[in-house]
Amino acid sequence: MESRKPDAWGVKEVSEWLSSLELGQYKQKFEALSIDGMLLFEMTDQDLLNDLEVPVRLHRFKILENIKKLKEHCLSNQRQQDPEDSSQQQANSRAIPAEIEEIKWEMLVLKAVEGQLLNNTFLIGAEGASIGRNSASNDIVIGESFVSRKHCEIRFNQPTNQFLLTDTGSTTGTFLMVRQPLRLELGMMFQMGLSEFKVNNVRYNPYGKITSLELAIYEGPARQNAINVSAEGLTIGRDIANAYCIREDSQMSSFHGKITYDNGTFYLADIGSTNRTWRRLSGEGQKSEPYPLLVGDVIKIGSTVLVVQLPDSSQLPSVISSSEKETGESVVDDAACKICFTRELNVACYPCGHMFCDFCVSKSHNCPICRKYVQDLVKLYK
Repeated sequence: MESRKPDAWGVKEVSEWLSSLELGQYKQKFEALSIDGMLLFEMTDQDLLNDLEVPVRLHRFKILENIKKLKEHCLSNQRQQDPEDSSQQQANSRAIPAEIEEIKWEMLVLKAVEGQLLNNTFLIGAEGASIGRNSASNDIVIGESFVSRKHCEIRFNQPTNQFLLTDTGSTTGTFLMVRQPLRLELGMMFQMGLSEFKVNNVRYNPYGKITSLELAIYEGPARQNAINVSAEGLTIGRDIANAYCIREDSQMSSFHGKITYDNGTFYLADIGSTNRTWRRLSGEGQKSEPYPLLVGDVIKIGSTVLVVQLPDSSQLPSVISSSEKETGESVVDDAACKICFTRELNVACYPCGHMFCDFCVSKSHNCPICRKYVQDLVKLYK
């Protein structure tokens, strides 16, 4: 069974693998459906339940967890065969993909997908934007009690062509969704459900290789507890089958996330939870380091969730002629607000003249296009 890579196994090798897991009772169904290594790597919980008739949930969990180990084994072998290429891939795990690395994106879009700003879209230019509860001092206002007066900010770094997200010292934190395995380091914080964790200590062997780490739980039902994570890793969730179970956390999934160990490094990953796993940028009242944003990143501030997108042509401001720059006349040609794209234009900013709907522009004291201070809003009549 070890002569070929698992993703190249045949039906017989998959059956032998099931027997090694002491789940040989399901071999007949796997063989009847010709499940080979390629199909095994595409397996989901629904496939096991509906097609392969594995009724016991813990058996399905055992099969899926061991499939993940097979995938990690294949990846580890690939890294050993080409360590230079693997190191480069890890170093560039958050780099802009090669096919679009020359794009200059001096504008990004934040699309609200949860919270009180649901379905609102915000266009952020090179001048950046501040986000918080105070309507007088922020460009994007989130009127939630769990949002600080000035919560976070996004700024554009011209030399690196990056938008950078910084928590400006909020109380409840600014979070980024963990979309791919996240390398855990000392001091790093993350959230699962109502529970928040911090890497409180990292242990090394005499040769400087990390052997284990300690997680402190500082928020949630298990607050003030600590978890020791060895090289075997662990899963976290409400189900007692997890290596660490927090049954009282109503927002945590049965099997929420896992920590794995690979060649001296611990990684955090979400395993399909409902409320997802989130990295917290800084502790309570502490300013974070600037964090580069990528298209597709998901930001959580209070209960508001925002997705980072590239603007399409309809979202970009119209070209401003020299005469318009001098007169300050409106440069928006169509009738839709250039922030939400759903409501009609009904107010103009004074003195710049850029037009929006009153709902969107009331959330900012600066014009979203030119960033000039808005002294007044002029009602438009058609």
